[in-house]
Amino acid sequence: MSDSEISSKQRQATDDNPRPHKRQRLESSSQAVVKTSPLSPLSQGLAPLPPAILLISLPALLIHPPNHRHHVHSLCLSLLSIRKCLSLQSLNPDIECRAWTALVEIGMNVIGGGFSQSDEHPWAKGIEIEVSLVLSLIDGSS
Repeated sequence: MSDSEISSKQRQATDDNPRPHKRQRLESSSQAVVKTSPLSPLSQGLAPLPPAILLISLPALLIHPPNHRHHVHSLCLSLLSIRKCLSLQSLNPDIECRAWTALVEIGMNVIGGGFSQSDEHPWAKGIEIEVSLVLSLIDGSS
């Protein structure tokens, strides 16, 4: 068999292949211009989150395990976020309940980690009182 006969047989074999051919590039990569559009939430039809929803959701996004280097920072920011949420006027009852529960949950992590006893962490001072107050309110309401 000559080379031309082999190549024609190969072409016939590839023509019978049901798989689609690769797409052909129409322009070189140096000529291609990437068009970017500003991706603002309003241009895509997304509405901004209400402050209460954002503040109550932050602790779940910020949390780190106790052995992580940013664990203390995540507790501090989470506590700040929940306190800020509770200071908002006219909270939805569901959000308010979640905020009080999160305050106790984060507060217990702070207390359990010993941060409230350390002078290095002034943000954690008084958390024991806050947690016990919230727990007494919860216990007294039932």
